[in-house]
Amino acid sequence: MECPRCGGAVTEFTLGERSAVVCEDCGYSGVPADLHAEQLDGEESWSEAIARFYENLE
Repeated sequence: MECPRCGGAVTEFTLGERSAVVCEDCGYSGVPADLHAEQLDGEESWSEAIARFYENLE
């Protein structure tokens, strides 16, 4: 099977009745994903980012 994104080889993994395909070259898996980071206004320090992380856990 050929990857629809890059034309590389696609490997199929099966577990029970479920299966999934993945391209070992580009990582294509047939699952849509948003790979863009959330845009924040201004700069954020590491301590602010960590604090925001813990706030979102609640």
